[in-house]
Amino acid sequence: MYSLAKTLLTVSLIVIDRQRDHDLLASRTTFDVQYDYVVVGAGSAGSVVAARLTENPHITVLLIEAGGAATVVSDMPAMTKSLWGSHMDWKFPISRQPNAYRGYQGNYGTLSQGMVIGGSSTINAMAYARGLPQDFDDWEMEFGLKGWNWSQVLPYFKRSEQNRDHTLSDRYHGFDGHLSVETIANPRLIHRTAIKAAQQLGYNEIDLNDPESSTGAAVQQMTIRFNIF
Repeated sequence: MYSLAKTLLTVSLIVIDRQRDHDLLASRTTFDVQYDYVVVGAGSAGSVVAARLTENPHITVLLIEAGGAATVVSDMPAMTKSLWGSHMDWKFPISRQPNAYRGYQGNYGTLSQGMVIGGSSTINAMAYARGLPQDFDDWEMEFGLKGWNWSQVLPYFKRSEQNRDHTLSDRYHGFDGHLSVETIANPRLIHRTAIKAAQQLGYNEIDLNDPESSTGAAVQQMTIRFNIF
């Protein structure tokens, strides 16, 4: 009984300390009169931009986020589903489409996007997935965002990535960046079974972030280190 009580107390103290760290990030009440840069959105992109800018100690940066602090619940990938539809989620409504949300009544649903420090990276179960090349090309062609086509953003994906799966092509992956990415070492039985079933149907096991991969099945890569979630 003593051992159990000691364990519970230790876990409780860790949880309290962790939540305090989260709350400190969102509890600032005083601000400077002016800043060199204002970054709007403390998500996957904004947080990195702010951090990189402040590597210069002479630069001041104000990082603004519509949401609040993350929680100890959002620290646990297994609890991700409970965050969808919560106060950490923008819950953007999706227009009804004939070939989308077919498992939902009326083919209608919402798009979960993080409204919290860390943005969608806080509520995405640590999955690592890039946008499709066509999406980036469309940004430039249709919306005039010069420099945002796939060929120009790919070097930055590679530069940021520290992929620990060296079986992947260095044409599309980086191995010396700051963002640790791994393929799950021991996929669950349901994952292995799904891939085996796809292979029996004639599909290949592929790299989801390789644009040259054809349609197939894959175990999702994760933003983890040493297979620790």
